[in-house]
Amino acid sequence: MRSILVIGILLFASLPMVAGDMPDVGDVAVLQADTSPNVRFTIITAKGYVGFSVPKDWRVIALQSKPPVAVAAFLAANPADKHTPDSTNIAINLIQPETDQGKDALSRVGKSYEGDVEVSSRSGWECFSQSAHQKKTTYTILDAKKNVADVIVSVRVAWPHLPKNSPSYDSEMKSVFESLLDAIDGNLGS
Repeated sequence: MRSILVIGILLFASLPMVAGDMPDVGDVAVLQADTSPNVRFTIITAKGYVGFSVPKDWRVIALQSKPPVAVAAFLAANPADKHTPDSTNIAINLIQPETDQGKDALSRVGKSYEGDVEVSSRSGWECFSQSAHQKKTTYTILDAKKNVADVIVSVRVAWPHLPKNSPSYDSEMKSVFESLLDAIDGNLGS
């Protein structure tokens, strides 16, 4: 599913901050409290920040935090996909819409891969739902986008329909998508 998930080439660089330094655009702060089941990411944008929380057990598969399209991509554990080429993927993009790369990234949010795309809204998010195949496996793809701080944030959750998925896996992943949308915040300023 990585072909449907990731937009662009992803790289990650981290430089230590010195006391008194101001954060730069694209810097990432990560907070993992021992008592919390989540990890909090905050990415500095040109005029503010965007933050989100994800479960500790999600594996970071890509992090490219610099504009014009910052991407954080995760792999969610699913016992049903063990020994298969399939996986449950999550991506959060921070997009500067006035750039060519930003316009290209936005054109992919909710893009139809095989047929009809259901469009809805939720708490200010424009949401898109569809099914598509990767090789012989059917995936559900949920996308959403919303203006947050000075960027457009897009979210994608995509998961395979596998014979060993739990009977409640689809509803669990829809809840994950909704919880993720609820966990994203941001603001202008420092």
